[in-house]
Amino acid sequence: MNLNALPFPPQHVRPSRRLLGWGGGTFNQLGLGSIPELHKTASKPRRNMLIEQMITWRWFRTAGGMHNLCIDEAGTIWSFGINDEATLGRQTVGVPDPSNPEEFLNSDDLEAQPLPVQSLVDEGFRTVRVAAGDSISAAIGSTGDLRIWGSFRDSQGSIGFSAESQRQLVPIPITKLPHCASFTEKIASIKAGRDHLLMLTTHGKIYAFGNGEAGQLGRKIVRRRKMNGTILERVVLGTRTRRAVTIGTGDNNSFAVDDQDAIVHLSQKVIGLSRTELGGSQIVEISGGAHHTLFLASDGRVFACGSSVDNQLGLAPTDAGLQDRQFEAFLPHPTAISFPDNVPQEDPIHTEGGLGLGDKDQASSPTVVVRRDGSWRADEIACGGQHCLALLRRRNEM
Repeated sequence: MNLNALPFPPQHVRPSRRLLGWGGGTFNQLGLGSIPELHKTASKPRRNMLIEQMITWRWFRTAGGMHNLCIDEAGTIWSFGINDEATLGRQTVGVPDPSNPEEFLNSDDLEAQPLPVQSLVDEGFRTVRVAAGDSISAAIGSTGDLRIWGSFRDSQGSIGFSAESQRQLVPIPITKLPHCASFTEKIASIKAGRDHLLMLTTHGKIYAFGNGEAGQLGRKIVRRRKMNGTILERVVLGTRTRRAVTIGTGDNNSFAVDDQDAIVHLSQKVIGLSRTELGGSQIVEISGGAHHTLFLASDGRVFACGSSVDNQLGLAPTDAGLQDRQFEAFLPHPTAISFPDNVPQEDPIHTEGGLGLGDKDQASSPTVVVRRDGSWRADEIACGGQHCLALLRRRNEM
C-alpha cells in the first residue's frame, strides 16, 4: 500500500515564470551564457534572458554546489554550471563543432549555456523532480523511476561514483531497491546533501548512499572501505515497521519524519518537533546548510537550529531564543523564527545571510528581497554553494 504519492508532473503556467539568479557566477552557476562580463558576482537578483529565449516553459529547478538543474513542462532537464565531476549529465569536453567537424566547441561555453540532458530526452524519460549536491545529480521520472549521474567526494577528495566508475558521465537507472520485494514500490522523493543522496519510496522506506564519513547515511562507514557508502542501502528508523512521510538533508546530515507521531529523526530524535509537541502540526519540509537546519511546519511556522555565527538561523540578536543560551555559537534545539509583519506588496523572498541584498552583506533576521521593476510573486527558490535561483511571476499573472 502506498503511503507517499508519486511526484506530480508540472501544471501549465502561463505566462511562463521568470528565472532570476544572484550570488557567485564565476563558474557559470547563473547560466547567463558565455559573455565574460556576465560571470561576475550578482549582488541583486538578475533576470536570466538566455533561459527565457531557450526554454518556453519553466518549472522546478534545483541548485547544487556550482551547478543547476532546471525542468521544463515537457520533463526535459536543462543543466548549466561547472562540470568537472560530470554533474551536468552531458558532455562538455571534446564535443565536435557542427559547423567545423575538425574543431571542438569551447567547454566553458557549453557549461555556461543551459542545454538539455539529451540522453534522457532520447529515452523518453519525463523528469518531475531533481536533486543536486556538490558533484552528484539525480532525477525522478513521472512513473517513480530514478536516474543518477556525477560523482561523490569526501573531506579527503574524490570517492568516485561506484566501485566500477570514478565518474558517471550520463544518467543511469537505479532499477532495483535493496530489500524490496515489490516492483510497485517507486521513488516518491529525493534530497541531496553535499555529497550524499537520500531517497523516500512510495511505501515509506528510506534509502541512502554516497559519502558517509559524518554518519549522514544512517549507517557506519569505515574510512578504509569508504567506497561501501556508494552502495545503495536502506535506512531503518528505529524499527523496520516504522515508515517515513518526509525526508530532508543538510550538507552532511539527514532527517526523516515518521508516520506515527510525525517525529523528526535519523537516527536520533529531534527534540520539540513531533506532532504532539507542535500542537497537532507536523514538519513538512526540512532543508539544511553546512552547519544549520531549517524546519517548516504544516501551520507555516519555521524552526531553526545549529550554528548562529553568521546569522544563518534568522534570529535577531534580541530574539528570545538567543537569550540565556547555553552555547554562544549555536542552538542545539530548534527555535521558532519570527518574520516581519510589514511585508511589502511585492510578495517578496525572505533571505538570510545577505544574498540578493545589494551592498548589504549580512542580515541577522529574515530580510526581504524586492524586485524594483514590477510587483512579483516568488513561486520557487533554490540555494547553491555560492548562488541562489528563484522562479518569479507577476502578481497579475495568477
